[in-house]
Amino acid sequence: KVQEGAKLAKESGIDYILAVGGGSVIDSAKAIGYGLATPGDVWDLYEHVKTATGCMPIGTVLTIAAAGSEMSNSCVITNEDGWKKRGLNTDLCRPRFAVMDPELTYTLPPYQIACGVVDMMMHTLDRYFTSVTDNTLTDEIAEGVLRNAVHWGKKAISNPRDYQAMSELMW
Repeated sequence: KVQEGAKLAKESGIDYILAVGGGSVIDSAKAIGYGLATPGDVWDLYEHVKTATGCMPIGTVLTIAAAGSEMSNSCVITNEDGWKKRGLNTDLCRPRFAVMDPELTYTLPPYQIACGVVDMMMHTLDRYFTSVTDNTLTDEIAEGVLRNAVHWGKKAISNPRDYQAMSELMW
């Protein structure tokens, strides 16, 4: 879909990308942005054959709290030809703005909220269980994020219209 999106965006002459959704939508928008700024196959950036030198500006409207892509310089996509999943991290794709309105999540089913909470926890645990030692402050921040995800996740799952719970998860 990234290749299709980049082709459509080029043909339409767009000058800005607005991603409305969650992490996959936002990461696809970032990849499309790279594709617009980079001649050739955008997948070459993810295989680290080429280096990104630009990205179309991106804004986001978050509709599910999960991956944190709305504020990161990270972008992960999957190439369906071989089902390879690759990431690319540069500040070129960092969104220019993120609309994070908890009310936009009110229609999420509890299952999707739970999936988002698990995603947050997994991203946090990836960084928590690292070989770097003597990083007490970072470890304590991660532990706080995990406690917060569990506490507010339970509340959001039981009441998807709990503004504070959804707000805490978005942060």
